[in-house]
Amino acid sequence: MQISDLGINKTHLGIQGLNSADKIEVMAMRLLRQVNDGKPLKDHQRLYIKASSDYLPLVYKLEQVAYRVFGSDFVSIRLIEPEFEKLKAKYGGKDFDYHQEFEQHMKTKGAAVLELSNDRNYFQEANLSPRETNELKASIQSDIDEQTKKILELDTDEVFETCLGYEDGDALYIEAARDHMHQALQVAEAAYQKGTQKIDLKIMDELPRYDLRKPLALYGSEHARNEPDFIEGARRKEYIKEGCPRLIFDGDHPYQFDGLGPSAHQNLSRRSSFVRGQIQDIMQEALDELPWCIYYSPTPLSAKAAGYTGFREAAIHAAKITRKGELKAHIKKMQGIRDKINSLLEQGYNTIHYQSMDPKTRQADGKTDLYVELTNLSQFVCMGSETKNSKKKYTANVPSEETFSTPHRAKTRGKLCATRPAFFDGKKVDGIELEFGEDGKVDMSKVKASTNEDVLINWLNDSEEAKQLGEAALVAGSQIFDTGLIFDNVLLDENATCHVALGSCHKRTIKGALDLDAADAKNMMREAGCNVDLPMLKHSDIMIGDQHMKVSLEDGEGDKEAKVLIENNQFVI
Repeated sequence: MQISDLGINKTHLGIQGLNSADKIEVMAMRLLRQVNDGKPLKDHQRLYIKASSDYLPLVYKLEQVAYRVFGSDFVSIRLIEPEFEKLKAKYGGKDFDYHQEFEQHMKTKGAAVLELSNDRNYFQEANLSPRETNELKASIQSDIDEQTKKILELDTDEVFETCLGYEDGDALYIEAARDHMHQALQVAEAAYQKGTQKIDLKIMDELPRYDLRKPLALYGSEHARNEPDFIEGARRKEYIKEGCPRLIFDGDHPYQFDGLGPSAHQNLSRRSSFVRGQIQDIMQEALDELPWCIYYSPTPLSAKAAGYTGFREAAIHAAKITRKGELKAHIKKMQGIRDKINSLLEQGYNTIHYQSMDPKTRQADGKTDLYVELTNLSQFVCMGSETKNSKKKYTANVPSEETFSTPHRAKTRGKLCATRPAFFDGKKVDGIELEFGEDGKVDMSKVKASTNEDVLINWLNDSEEAKQLGEAALVAGSQIFDTGLIFDNVLLDENATCHVALGSCHKRTIKGALDLDAADAKNMMREAGCNVDLPMLKHSDIMIGDQHMKVSLEDGEGDKEAKVLIENNQFVI
């Protein structure tokens, strides 16, 4: 085999030969030339890779080469986490059944299976030196000291009882970044001690260098990007069957896709939308029936991106931001605010008026002057959710500082000026200015943004419904706002200040919607004026508040005196 067969940049070669990255690529090529009983991966053949996460750099290169060189139709990967496997063995834990179902599905599709055996040292076989091997291993290991890990430890009783509505013996799904592994293992061990047999741990949002979503976006064919994702549907079906709560750690590096380029980024976005569309009904059933919690925890990269001077400072702030140990009291407070606002809706108030104020004159400055009329079935909700049938109580987002509702899709008027960046299709868009015209739609002739304006325009032009609001939220007195930081993380930034969202609405903000099946609920919401005719999760928040914003509730007809809800960054009702 010649070096030219690999497409390796020869400028990487030195007097000692290949560098470590090229050695890994040579090894990936060698393995893929033998994957079919000693024969190469076939053109358009699927590939299933099963390997320890210790070999993540090699797995990433295998996926890349399978698409780029061999033209694979689709590459599926299952990473085995050694630390979690030890914990599972200690407590006699079991795998979810969908893993075997998926492997059988791969066989019926004629996939080649590549399992990296623990009995072989693939780095040594790739002729990596001990130094190169150690550098590769270090590149995927968490760089968090033990004292900071201690600060980041969770109150597991709070997580199980308040966040997840967890009952002893429940199965559990944990999704995390690699830098969250210590917390994931803490929760997993606590669950095993509570009698569970099944825990599914999925490491997502890998370090940007090895993000396993990138090769498909960069090198996959159109056929590969439109391949139905069997495993995503299969695992959610089993979670529903098992009544499995889901804990999802959020603290991704916000710019990990910045280097992809417009075409690859668009491929990634389209792939995500395609998969959601394929399993939309299952996703909705899981949202209705299973407790879930998206829980913020910083990583070193996300902390750096937010402007923290050190990771430990971010860890200390995280305990305050998530209101660790005080979550029940915070929920009670937010529910009290929600109830007061809902009582005003019952009295005929139905329009939220957001006004940005000049800090010197204390008068409206005209930057944001937005009227958002609610539907006649709208209600405000906040943290503290309940599953549809089992009635398990859970907290969907931690932190959560908002109380929010659903606007009438055709009855928004006025203009807004964003106070924080927003994200559309994963791209950061800053300096957003919008005006709403006929039918509550964004006036496309007046759309402005200081960065990535084209991304915003493309998102809005995707459909007429994308130009209308699906959420209006009230936030004041947030611990997140008090940090003085902009996180470029939607979970945090939307809970820092008031915001509205373009796109799809939330079913639980409409009275009676959760009591109906999916089709009837959608029909009822559409008739009420909700923005429902979009793909699931076509929803992007735009933050419009700061410490000077004034928010009032009006009756829409002008017959009643407006009720001020927020002033000087505090709820005043």
